[in-house]
Amino acid sequence: MVPSDVPVTQQTLIAAAQFTQGRRPDIWRRYVEILLNGPRQRPDDAPLTTPGLSDPLVEQLMGPVRPEPAQAPPGEG
Repeated sequence: MVPSDVPVTQQTLIAAAQFTQGRRPDIWRRYVEILLNGPRQRPDDAPLTTPGLSDPLVEQLMGPVRPEPAQAPPGEG
């Protein structure tokens, strides 16, 4: 790591906390583990200590930030 990685990492964790809107205030811990351990499968196959978000919660949280589907230009599609 270089010094400039610290604020970027901090912003990543802040964004994760803001994204979950208080529904999972502990989720930042999961991303600290991923950042420190890397997103690789571990030889001991031990799960991360903080569980991931459930699919329904991700769908619920993505609703406000999901981009609109692209529309074909007039005359196409």
